[in-house]
Amino acid sequence: MSEEFLWSRGFLLIKEEIGIELPRHWELIEIEEWKFYYDSRVDVGYKKNEKSFVLIFGDVVSPEGMEININEIAHEALEKIGNDDDYEKFNQYYFNLVGRFLLLYYHKEEIRLRQDAGGSRSIFYMENSPGLISSHLDILTKNLDLKREKFSFLDKKSYSKGVKCFPGNVTPRLGAVQLTPNLDLVLSNNTISRFFPYKNLPIYKQNKTEIEIINILNSVVELLVRKYESPIVSLTAGIDSRLTCSVCVKFNKSLKFFTYYNSKNKIFDIDLLTSRYIAMENNLNHYELDRAIETEIKLDSIIEIKRNSFLNNGKKLSLLYQKTFSENDLHIRSNMGEIGRSVFRRNHGEINIRNGKDMCKIWKPGLHDDKECNLIFEKFYNERWSKMNSYDLDLLDLFYWEHRMGMWHSNALNESDIAFGTINLFSSHKIIELLLSYPVEMRKSNESFLSLVGFSSPGMENIPINSKIKKR
Repeated sequence: MSEEFLWSRGFLLIKEEIGIELPRHWELIEIEEWKFYYDSRVDVGYKKNEKSFVLIFGDVVSPEGMEININEIAHEALEKIGNDDDYEKFNQYYFNLVGRFLLLYYHKEEIRLRQDAGGSRSIFYMENSPGLISSHLDILTKNLDLKREKFSFLDKKSYSKGVKCFPGNVTPRLGAVQLTPNLDLVLSNNTISRFFPYKNLPIYKQNKTEIEIINILNSVVELLVRKYESPIVSLTAGIDSRLTCSVCVKFNKSLKFFTYYNSKNKIFDIDLLTSRYIAMENNLNHYELDRAIETEIKLDSIIEIKRNSFLNNGKKLSLLYQKTFSENDLHIRSNMGEIGRSVFRRNHGEINIRNGKDMCKIWKPGLHDDKECNLIFEKFYNERWSKMNSYDLDLLDLFYWEHRMGMWHSNALNESDIAFGTINLFSSHKIIELLLSYPVEMRKSNESFLSLVGFSSPGMENIPINSKIKKR
């Protein structure tokens, strides 16, 4: 069992001979001079012709073409690669895909690699040495015997507050970095190439925008129900979860819902009571998981779990998931919705991003004068942002998208991969662009999401968000 936990649902893309032993259930696809090793429990689609190839690895659906077959999706993507005009069609097709996946492709004599819109499929690589790319930092570490970086900020109290993602795109291992969303990794030299943003956001039109978003989300859930047996939906009292729930209740006979709580900690009571109310009102198949059981779990006996992520977001919770659900289940999450709610703009006021120091101030205000962190973010800014045309995107929204989600959330999913696969319902450029098209004040106040909830499931927008609900 422990071997199945190690680097769950992962991959390794390598040019040279591999220097470590991979789990026995991993398989191999050879692509030109590259070898793509992958966990066989995860879908892979690989199509090629005389000019190009496309490989997609992960959980993905195409609401535009109502397609669930990953080979058909790879074939459709391949058909759109060719000259520059076709490449634009390829990008447009990719922007409409929803899921957690990587996409490897060949265009104009270059092999490139990108993630899903939200970067939920983590990709690690060596910054100055091409030829080795993986889903887990531990794979690089073991294969290259990487030494630990001696970052001083890790020992400071200001770092321990809030979400513990690293600054920039660095990792705890010397020379290893993480790919962030909206960028291609060019495999020949490990350079990055930005492909998004590429135009202004859509123009918000009341009702029309709601209809477009809800129609896409309805299609995505319909496809997931068709592809997977009884996907599971996490249910809380939060606004992102509420929007997902407002769509999923229409498919309640084909879905399972769950809420975790802690019988020894009343902080979870609001989630539990709200979820019970929603489940009862909508006749949902609803599970309740008591996190108090986590105290009985000893991680030291299963070292593989600790190696799957260098951040600790909930390793014991992931093991609780593993004991509750099937590895063939698909978990539908909602976190990517945060990108559309102007979280940083609401929390940081009128600050703008002009350099790495501004990024550092937003990331961890208590470390805004830390020289080490400022240098890391300055490099991050110069490589990714200094020459970028942001069009009409709010840079704080883009920073939340690329750094907060790209560096934190993907590592959280690496932990839960021991239990099940995961899709973020909003991990699509098309959906995120539409969410960001709302006026900023509507996004900051959650009015945009509440209007979508009411449009999708009238009345559900009136159930309190993250506040007490009367018992019935």
